Amino acid sequence: METRSSFKAMVPLLLALLVMRASAADDGPVAFFNNYNVKLDLDAETPGPQYPVPPVVIEKPKIFIGTSAYRDMACPGTLFDAFNKAEHPERLYMGVIDQAAYGDEDCVVGYCRLWHEKLNDTRVCPYFQHIKLTRLPSFDAKGPTKARHFQGDLIDGQDFCMQVDSHTMFTENWDTKFLDMWYSVKNEYAVLTTYLPGAENYGIENFAGRNEVPHICNLMWAGGDILRNSIAAACSNLPRPKLTTIWAAGLSFSKCHGEIAVPYDPFLPQVFDGEEISKAARMWTRGYDFYTPHRNYIWHIYKRMRRGEWYADGSKSGEQRTYEKEDPEAMSGQERQAKEKATSTKRLQTLFRIKGGSGEDLGMYNLGTVRSYHQWLEFVGVNYTTHTIDTQTRCGNLVWVPNDPPSQDPPSPSEDSRGAEAEIQRLKAELSLATARISQLSLLRLSQRGHTPRTRTRGGAVDDAVDGDDAGVHVDDPTEGADPGGYDLERVVQKMALEGVDTLAEDEQASSSRQPRHHKWWQRIHGDEEASEHDGALHDRIVFMENVGALVAVVVVGAIFVCVRMYKGHNNSAKNRRLAAKQTGKV
Repeated sequence: METRSSFKAMVPLLLALLVMRASAADDGPVAFFNNYNVKLDLDAETPGPQYPVPPVVIEKPKIFIGTSAYRDMACPGTLFDAFNKAEHPERLYMGVIDQAAYGDEDCVVGYCRLWHEKLNDTRVCPYFQHIKLTRLPSFDAKGPTKARHFQGDLIDGQDFCMQVDSHTMFTENWDTKFLDMWYSVKNEYAVLTTYLPGAENYGIENFAGRNEVPHICNLMWAGGDILRNSIAAACSNLPRPKLTTIWAAGLSFSKCHGEIAVPYDPFLPQVFDGEEISKAARMWTRGYDFYTPHRNYIWHIYKRMRRGEWYADGSKSGEQRTYEKEDPEAMSGQERQAKEKATSTKRLQTLFRIKGGSGEDLGMYNLGTVRSYHQWLEFVGVNYTTHTIDTQTRCGNLVWVPNDPPSQDPPSPSEDSRGAEAEIQRLKAELSLATARISQLSLLRLSQRGHTPRTRTRGGAVDDAVDGDDAGVHVDDPTEGADPGGYDLERVVQKMALEGVDTLAEDEQASSSRQPRHHKWWQRIHGDEEASEHDGALHDRIVFMENVGALVAVVVVGAIFVCVRMYKGHNNSAKNRRLAAKQTGKV
């Protein structure tokens, strides 16, 4: 009886909860943050009389996706999912900065392998020509800002630019859905950005039955009075993207002029706290606006799939980098990173005009002039005087801040009175030296096997190119137009066409199981570039030296054998003479 009475008492409560859930699902747009629920009025965000610049509609737009990976095993899957799930993969282009260690599978090679493994695709490597890769040694990684600066250099005339992490999953027709979502904002300078939902919720676009989406809107203090993004709030039942205050590096979707006009600052090594807010401030003061996507179309793999943790190449493990071992007086990895981080913190303090900054001229990496610094502080709810952050109103209803139409041109080098442009060129030269060829071992094995008929002489043309179009690969002369500082991936695809995709795993296993004597390319990163460029000549020299070594070894062994025989013969002769003398009575 007591159980039945308890159940009857719970019935009204359950009904009340169901009614509340149903009413929440039927309500208009709502923001959830800090135990507050705020009803949203998106129409009030742009009250007029001035409105954002209407978007320029582009027919059949090309999309560039930039991603930077640090020894990330999920990187191949990110590329594969983006192309495989896109409605128009022929209009999709990828730029990858792959920070890898010796023996790691290349992100693009893994991408090609997945087409064969997951779909049994007979094409060699679909859309390979739509991918640009720059590979850097993991021990020289300096955090996200430098890698993503070089990532921006891979943009090549595309219309829309997306930045994602190298461990991201996509829904079907994500490209068309993102374009429709961006155009619905009706702002040429709109940037769709947020922290992505986790991969455990993959495929759930209508989360919680009310189209709930992550909504980044709050900040928090980090070291040195630097700001950083706080955890995401949430919005539900949004009819279109919602205006917000801050930007996230894990998802950024906009016209490409935004990435060109506001490139990453490469002079912030070891910066994690401050990466996102520094670029957000620079973009917003240049006239760009941030919007929370109103639907979930891509997801983030938060469980790390790295081959090694950050700092494992030179800090926490106590190991020193290669060039540090050569110089006993050089700083250790920990000392170097601490010094770089301290310098970067002072640079960020200069950007945000707070005490302790270096006072250097930031040039093209300074704040913009379309909106003021004080407008930005008010918009994000930060007060440096009282050291407070408004965490109550920035997640709710906002009002768009009018501005003059910003420039879509890249920053002028003349803005940098301290020669940052020259420093950028130095960094690019350093990048060129630090980039090794992926096809060294593959080409060596290919030349040893002497494949026909689809072979080429060194420096010559391919005899029988692989048939293909934009949906596959067309292999022409791999040496023509190749970047001497980058991986010649065309050659890898040629090898795949000759031997089949299955042999690729064989090469990867062979390359990771031994350190080749003649291709010490991680040690040659800062020198002997010519040796890494001429694989054939290098191989010929190696074969010659091996033959000479073998000949010398035979001669030495033969000489030793002769000497031993002569020594034994001499001993036997002396012994026989002594025996004969004893028998005849002679001493």
